[in-house]
This record gives sequence, C-alpha cells and structure tokens, in this order.
Amino acid sequence: MAQGKKLTINKFVLVFLTILSIFVLIYYFFIDFNLGWNDIETELNRTLTYAFFIVYFFALSLLMHYKSYIALYILILIIGGPMWLILYAFQTEGSLIVTIRNALTIPLFAVVAPGLTFNFMQIIKNKSKKFANNSVLGNYHIHEGLIGVILVVMATILLIIRYFVNSSTLPEEYRELILALVGILQFLLTYSGSFLVFRDFQDVIHFKFLEKKHPTQATRNVHISETFNELSPESLKFFKLASARLYPIGILLSSLGAIMIIHALDFLPLELFGLTQESVAFWGFLCIFFSGAFIGFDWYRLFARCYPLLYEEVETVKRKIKDQGY
Repeated sequence: MAQGKKLTINKFVLVFLTILSIFVLIYYFFIDFNLGWNDIETELNRTLTYAFFIVYFFALSLLMHYKSYIALYILILIIGGPMWLILYAFQTEGSLIVTIRNALTIPLFAVVAPGLTFNFMQIIKNKSKKFANNSVLGNYHIHEGLIGVILVVMATILLIIRYFVNSSTLPEEYRELILALVGILQFLLTYSGSFLVFRDFQDVIHFKFLEKKHPTQATRNVHISETFNELSPESLKFFKLASARLYPIGILLSSLGAIMIIHALDFLPLELFGLTQESVAFWGFLCIFFSGAFIGFDWYRLFARCYPLLYEEVETVKRKIKDQGY
C-alpha cells in the first residue's frame, strides 16, 4: 500500500515538473526571440532556465527508474544532437533558427550528466568480468585508476587548448562551435576519468596501476559472481558503501559543470557578474572533477539502486568471506 502511494506521488511530481518545464522553455523561447541574445533580461532568464532544467533532470534521475531515464536521455540525444549541429551550421544573427537552437541547447545538455552516470553503472554490470581479465605487457593487469589519470590529464590539456581557441581570430560562429565541441569532449574525459580515479582511489594513492598476475591466483579463496570476475578477501574494500550519500550531489554537480564547460558564454551574464568565459569554463571543469569523485566514492550505493539483486548477491558473498574469518 505504501509502495503504491509512493509511486502515485512520484508520477504526480513527474507530470507536474514536465508540464512546468514545457512552459519554462516556451517562455524562454519568446524572451530570446523578442528581446535578443545580448539583452540583460534574456541573459538572466537564460541562467534561470538552465538552473531549472538542471534541477528538473536531476529530479527525474531520482524519481524515474534508471532504465526509463536512460531511454529518455538517448531519445533526446538522438533527436536533439544532430538538430543542434544542423542549426549551428545555418544560424543567422537574430534569426528564428538561433532562437530555436538556443532553446534546444538547454535540455540537450542538462539531460546528459545523469544519463552518463547511469551508463557507468551499466558498464560496471556488463563489462567488469571482461576488464578484470584484460592483460597488458604479457602478464600484467592494468588498474582502472591509471586509465582515469590518463583521461584527466587529457581533459586538462583540452582546457589549455580551449584557451588558445578562444583567443584565436576564427569567425565567431566557428569559434563557438569548436569551443562547444571541445567542451563536450572535455566533459566526457573529466567525468569519466575522475570517476575511475576515485572508484579505485585506494590503489591510486598507493600508485598501484599495474599488477602482475600470478599463476597461484586461481587457487586463492575466491567466490565467483555473476557480474564480477571474483570476490576475494582482498577485494572487499572495493565493495563498501560510502559513509555519506554522495551520488545525488555528484549528479547535480555534473549537470552544473556540463553546462558551464560546454556553454560557458551562455550560462551566466558574464559582464554583470564580472566573469570571463574561461573562468566559468574552469569552474565547470572543477565541478565535473568533483562530481566524478563523489560518484566514484559512492558508486556502490548507486549500483545497489540500479541493480538491487546483484547488490544482494555481492553482499551475500561478502558475508560468506567474513564468516570464513577474513
């Protein structure tokens, strides 16, 4: 009975927020079209609209089943992504096309971060066994923390490249498009890299990046899991709930950071707040890095939410290992 009541409330909230989001986007569309891109009222309205859609998709990620959210996220990307690129190619200053592109940008980039977070959980479920068996340089296993460090370094290099692109003499429309594409790639690298680093944090701080596989490894006291290649006494530290519920903060921060790093010029009235485009992009980079850290630390709790049966399986194996005196 209580579960049914909770589902009814969730559906009501989802419908209410969705109707409200339509009105918010329509209002933004008319303000942008009638007042122009650089009008101060348009810029403030754009900031508030971005903030609303960040909270809206954050709420959807908490209220919806993760599979439903992923379906919505993929649908928006498939329809909105190509349309966004096409409108960039045919934009004319002050035209209806620019207004449509501006309105489309807001939900398109606000939906990405929570969807990508759920993608991380799918990859953990579907690819953990495969990655655990991967070897490099013959008999060595590469830890995900090393991959994460490499991705974060690449993202930092893109932050520097972004500065030079923004200082270039390219035509404004091409420069904005390049900055947006660089921002998208930087977001993906930073978020993925930070997640991998902090999910494997204990190994990273001990510089444990490559591990030699020993032939005796197969004889150790291990338990085979449906999802994970093996669960041994040594691996229990990897399957612990964080002391605080961090993943919702991570999802919210990642959405904020994505908007800031991809559309720094559009997110805030820069002159009103005394900011530069690159300063907004830099703070967006930090938001994404810390959001990946929060989700990396708290990945097991989010995994439990997405796959409760697999979580129970792992917990059962953990209890068996502890009962054996480990």
